[in-house]
Parts: sequence; structure tokens; C-alpha cells
Amino acid sequence: MKAPRIISLFSILIIVMVTVTYNSCKKDKEEEPAPLPQNDTLISASANIGPGGGQIELPDGSKLIIPANALSSNTMITLSKVKGAPIIGEADYEFIKLEPEGLIYNSPVTLEIPISNMAKLDTSVFSVYTVHNDQYEETISTINTQKQQVQITINHHSWLSLFYTQKLYIVLNIPGEYLRKGDLIYIMETVYPFTDVFTWFPGHTGLYLGTTDPQSNANNGQIIVESVPPNGVGTDESFNKFREDSEHLYMGARRYNGTTTDQDRTEIATFGIEKIGACYWPIGYLTAFQCLSCVDLTENAYEFAGLNIVPNISEIPFNLPYTQYTLTMPVDEVDVKSGEKISIPVFGVVWDKQDNSYTKSSQLFSANCYNIPSGATFQNNKFEWEPPASAIGNSYTVNFSVTSQIGNTTYKQSQSLKMNVTQGGGTELPTVTTNSVTNITETTATCGGNISDQGSSTVTSRGVCWSTSSNPTIADDYTTDGSGTGSFTSNITGLTANTPYYVRAFATNNAGTAYGSQRTFTTQGSGGGGCDGVTSVPYQGQTYNTVEIGDQCWFKENLNIGTMINGSQEQTNNSQIEKYCYGNSISNCETNGGLYQWDEMMQYVTSQGAQGICPDGWHIPTDDEWKILEGTVDSQYGVGNSVWNQTDFRGYDAGKNLKDETNWYDGANLFDFSAFHTGNRHYSLKNFHNLDDSGLYWCSDDTGSSEAYYRLMHNGNDGVYRTTTDKGMGFAVRCIKNN
Repeated sequence: MKAPRIISLFSILIIVMVTVTYNSCKKDKEEEPAPLPQNDTLISASANIGPGGGQIELPDGSKLIIPANALSSNTMITLSKVKGAPIIGEADYEFIKLEPEGLIYNSPVTLEIPISNMAKLDTSVFSVYTVHNDQYEETISTINTQKQQVQITINHHSWLSLFYTQKLYIVLNIPGEYLRKGDLIYIMETVYPFTDVFTWFPGHTGLYLGTTDPQSNANNGQIIVESVPPNGVGTDESFNKFREDSEHLYMGARRYNGTTTDQDRTEIATFGIEKIGACYWPIGYLTAFQCLSCVDLTENAYEFAGLNIVPNISEIPFNLPYTQYTLTMPVDEVDVKSGEKISIPVFGVVWDKQDNSYTKSSQLFSANCYNIPSGATFQNNKFEWEPPASAIGNSYTVNFSVTSQIGNTTYKQSQSLKMNVTQGGGTELPTVTTNSVTNITETTATCGGNISDQGSSTVTSRGVCWSTSSNPTIADDYTTDGSGTGSFTSNITGLTANTPYYVRAFATNNAGTAYGSQRTFTTQGSGGGGCDGVTSVPYQGQTYNTVEIGDQCWFKENLNIGTMINGSQEQTNNSQIEKYCYGNSISNCETNGGLYQWDEMMQYVTSQGAQGICPDGWHIPTDDEWKILEGTVDSQYGVGNSVWNQTDFRGYDAGKNLKDETNWYDGANLFDFSAFHTGNRHYSLKNFHNLDDSGLYWCSDDTGSSEAYYRLMHNGNDGVYRTTTDKGMGFAVRCIKNN
């Protein structure tokens, strides 16, 4: 609403703004606000005044003093006043009308307005404005404190509006989803022509419709109907005025100061919806409804429901949003849902004496919060709480306050908000897992996922997201692979050669986006390397999948070839590959692979990197190749770090990242290596141990005739153990691809 076009309704408008100051640090001296009257008082007086001058006085002491020669002829002058009582401790308001409308005096006349409590007046923000020929003009005004009155010098007839405003306001930016139909939204605007000076004139108001739009970036998604130039009545985000910018200062949501029913609120919102598309009217109050100002829209919506915000509004052809603001109350009660976080920024709108403007600069106020529920926080001027299920059916009243030091005076304003906790709904995310990464090339890869549970609503989008940084989200690169539950395949493209990537499957429903476990892969180098596109290897009647980690290509499963012999026997060089199965059970070999003595695995040679019992093109990994693998998967110690040359458990999380998620309670399997529980066959006891908590793997490096290196992963430790042991132990084997 831009008031300069007021001239289309009235030739001249005068607006007086007077700030009321309260020292809230001295609450014992504060006066209780008078109750809101049923109807405001309309008083008037008339007199026939000629060139000799004269005066008109109202019963409350308001006077119009006309000096001699101000009038050229006898004229019937009428002074009328609509006076409101103090409203909820925040403001008073008065309207004065001088008739005949448009009369211009030969010389200035004086209007005296009595003020019952001059201590409330603050001259630093007292100003008088006129509107004439589409321009604001500040008029001369003085405050006579001895006579307990405001004296205003005028030279023409118009409506006069007096507001007693505050130095400090508290604003709770309650998200729209918690408001009710018919709640009112307010802003301050800058003084015309638009500068960075904020006052309550002209101000702007809108009507909340009780619905939200998740796609809207304005007003926390709340749908507000308003009337603005030149579009008129609408909800279009492109001309929405309730955003914070250089011309608008958000003053929060307020509620009708009386009883409303669900039917009332529905009718109020219905009126607002039906008036979408109506033309804009600059300011004032009309009954024809063809064109609407912001005040017309909100007032008429309430009258449509048989209510009104401003009493006697039909007798006041000029009205401002601030009048409504003073006659409404802060939103004091909301319904919140269990399991859904509510976030409420709290700020003060402060009169900045230096700039002669209101501001919400956090440097000028401090905000506090009291009686917060268990689990709630108040940090950086923001209240946040996710009500637990145990809070359902209970109500919690939270007290907020803002304090500001202006000059030598401390001001404080408070507001309470009652939160009723109801059963939450629609907050359960989908359950999603991430598939292995396969078909890795220099620039592409294949992944996917499985959605086993849609959560509290239908899955509307699914796919995988990836990044060169850990824990990618849909803010990074991602695929779109349909909707609903079940398995899906994702084709990842646009990758860079020889680069490590992190990938996660995702699924989105109305509650948000859920992610599967993270997997890691490295694209092939431009010169080849890694698995070179080999995704599986058939060998001795079984098929082994591969996994590329860095520049290495490993079997993804433990080797399981040969003929099972009893654990009480030794494996021998007899031209037949022999294996142990844990517990002498063939099913354990099928699940976890075979267990082999070092010499049998190496096929009775001792050279590092020997093929041993691996297929052609593959070999038994060396101690150094295990070090490279560990450095590649560890998040803290990279390849070549001296930590890998140590014995005992080493690294930060290499073991965790190599462990399969199913077999281990602490496995992450980020690189799809899928290390299993293997257990071992003891070299001297000739029995089996540790299937439930250990995975042990041979290296092809020995230290002499009796011992060789191995690796151990164990429950409860995120590192990888390195040492040597007797070659007669029975451990698992992983094959690695030849370069």
C-alpha cells in the first residue's frame, strides 16, 4: 500500500505519530492497560465563525483556535473526534475530522489535543505529515508540556490521525503453518519517497489464508492475500511485500482480539480468496469492494464474517494498518506436532534515535526466552523445539522478551506463546539402501538402491547422489530414477578420470529426503588400471565379483576353491588344492570362504605377489598392497603414511570402512570391500576360533621359514591389525588383480 495516492480519496491528509515510552524495568510502576471498549466514542462540536475569529472546543478539551482574519466570511466549522482507549498496553489512537472538507484558511490556525499522560510522550519521534499533490510535507508542530497538550499548526481542513507508538516492539516470526485463517500480517514501510527510514506510516497489512505452499520461498511458505499497487489483490510471490528488504520491516502476525469460530475464520479466508484479482485502491475504507486497499481487504473480510477489527470504521473514511495493529493482539497460541521441529526467530524492532528510524539490528536489542520445554533451545535469537511423543496432549507456555537501551533508558517488551502438542503425522522418512558401484569407467559408473519402506507418505523421487566429498546430498550431482518403493538402477555420468567419489542412494517423500549408506569408488585413469571394466571373474565353478578401490582391483568375496579336509589335518603339497571350512562345515566355506595355510595358498613358493591359488591375471596381495588399500580407505592417514609400517592396530577407520555392514556390528563398508567374519584354524591346537568377531587375511610376504604377514579386523576396533604369525594358521584369502 503506497499512501502518496491518497489524494484520489482526500485532497489533504495529516498524520501525527507520537511514540509512547515505557520503562519496563520498573514493572511495579507500570499502569494496567484500560480494557478494550465495546465501541469508541464519537464526539463533535460546530460553530459559525467569521472574520473576527473564534474557537471550537470538544468535551475532552480538544480545541480548534481560529485567529482573526483567518476566514474571509462566516463559515460553519465542525470539529469531530473518534477517540480510542489504550489498547493492550501498546498504543492509543485518535481520529479528528475538520469540516467543511478542503477548507483553506487565510492564515494558520491552531489545533490543541490534550494528552492525559505527558510522561508517555517522546518528542524525539513526534512528527506531523500532510499529503498534498502526491507529496509528503512535514508541518510545524509543538508539544506544550505545561498545558498537557499537543499543539498543531494547520492551514487547511483534513482528517487528522494521532498514534502513540512504542520505542521497542517484540516480534515473533512464527512460521505460517502454525497460523490460523484470518490472522493478520503486518510490516512497516519506509517513508515516501522511499528511503531507509522506517516509520509506522504508511505501513501494510495482509490476510493469512490458512494454507501453505511448500514451493514458496516467501513467508515460510505461508499464503497471504494482500492488495498492492499496481496488481491489486493477490497472493503472487513476485510482488509480495512481507519479505525483509530495503522497504519493508516485518512486524509479525497478530490475531483478532475477540472470539472467532471455525466458521468465522473460514468466511474471512473465503472473502480474501474471492477478492483475488480486485483492483488496488491506495488507502481508506470503501464499502463498494470494487477496488480495495490493504485495510479495505482485511476490514471487509472480517465484516463479511459479521465481525470488525476497528470499531466505528464506517465513520472513519481514512484508516491505517497501524490502527488495526493496535486493536489486535499478538498470536499467543499455536498447535505443534510431535516429531516436527518448530523454529521461531525472535527480534526487536527498535527506534534508532541516531537514524530517526525503526530498525531490527541485532546490535540494538537482546532477546531472551524463559520456561522453555525440555529439549528446546534458544540460540542466536531463535527458539527451536521438536516435541517428543511424550509431550502429546500437553501445553507449554514459553515466554519471550527483548530489551534495548535507548539513550539512558532501558526498554523491555515481552510476549508469551502457548504451544499445544498434538500427534505428529507425515514425519517418517523412507528406508533406503545403496547398491554396490559397478561398471566403473573413466567418466561413468552404475549404482542404484532399494527402497524397502516408503515412510509416512509416497516416495516422489529417488536416485543416487554423488560428490568428491563425503556424505553427498541432492544439493550435489544426482540422478532421477522414478518414484515409489523397490529397487532401481542409476547411471552416473560426467565423472572425472582417476578420481575418488562418494555415492549414496536417496528417496524423498513429504517428510523429507532419506539417504542410504555411503559407498566409495574411484574412476579409471585415462591410461587404464584398476579393474579395467572387469566386474566379475568365473573361477573353479564359482563367480567372484570385483571391486575397484583407488588403482587396485580386488575380489569382493573371499576365495573358496579346493577340497575340504578336516581341521585336524595339515594341508600338503599333493597337486590338489585343500581348504578348511570353519567348524568342518562346508556351509561356512560357501558363506565366508575357505581357510588356507600359508604354504598351500602360495602353492609352495615364497616370492612376494605370487599367483598362488588365485586365477590367472590375479595374485596373493603383498604386505605393501595391503598398506595401499588401508591408506586409500582411511579418512585420516593416506597412502604412504608411516603409520601403515607399524604393527598392531593402525589407522583411524580403515577397518570400519572395509568391514561388511551385515556381518559386523560396527562395519561401514564405504568402499564395498565387504570384509567378512572368517575365524581361523589354529596351527597347533588344530581347531577353529573367533568366527563371530574376527576376519583374518594372509599377505604373500614371509619373514623366514616359519612366519608370514597377515591382516586382522576385529569387532570394536576401527583400525586394521598388522603382524606376523605361524604359517600353519588357517586364514582367508583375497585375490588382487595384476597391474
